[in-house]
Amino acid sequence: MAALRQAASGDESEPVSPGNYAVTDGDAVVRLLGQLQQRHALLSAHLSGEPESYATTVLGVYPDQDFFVLDELNPRTGHGKLLERRELTVIGRLDGIGIRFSAQVRESCSRDGVAFYKAALPLHVQHLQRRDRHRIRLLGTPTAFTADGGGDPAQTALGGTVYDICADGLGLLVEGEPALRRGDVLAACTFRLPREGEFRVDLEVRHVSRLADRRITRVGTRLLDADRSTQRRLEALIARLERELARRSRPD
Repeated sequence: MAALRQAASGDESEPVSPGNYAVTDGDAVVRLLGQLQQRHALLSAHLSGEPESYATTVLGVYPDQDFFVLDELNPRTGHGKLLERRELTVIGRLDGIGIRFSAQVRESCSRDGVAFYKAALPLHVQHLQRRDRHRIRLLGTPTAFTADGGGDPAQTALGGTVYDICADGLGLLVEGEPALRRGDVLAACTFRLPREGEFRVDLEVRHVSRLADRRITRVGTRLLDADRSTQRRLEALIARLERELARRSRPD
């Protein structure tokens, strides 16, 4: 059960606090932890005041009991230190995005001589790394979308094309200059792809830039509380697009 020593790198000096990219919804936090577990993501654990990092993984998530389980710290020298402090900072990556959260250890248990820790579900999980390089352009025939506009009360609908996509948001191109601001919600955004079918999601506007010479507005958005089925379909879509991009990039 113990994780390998190759832990994800991270900067322990950066404080963990709610911010622009903090996930604070309880269901969303549970979903992120569940994805870390399903993918056996290798995590880097940091103890306050300790220069060394330790490797661990998420072994289980139990929202009904408000805790999740972490594997024994590796190297094992961190085990006793963790039992003294009862708190650690966990850093890892999911879908190419850096994530970070604090965990309060409630109990240390063992099985077959290997320790594991029951920790309270974190109140928030931070997205730490810029995501632009992880976004994938949608090439070929433009992918049209429609949505309820969030900026102008008189604007009931919005339309355009999907420019790029990542695991937690879409890049949109909209004709003209709609009255959109950071924090606006584009409800029931709908788009369709030939292989994956129709997607229907709610999006939060994160940034807006005008391309005045082309009378086009570029809108960066964040996915809002997508259900598990939609999230999995998006992840499958991104995986397919990444494979196709890799094939196009190979030399003949």
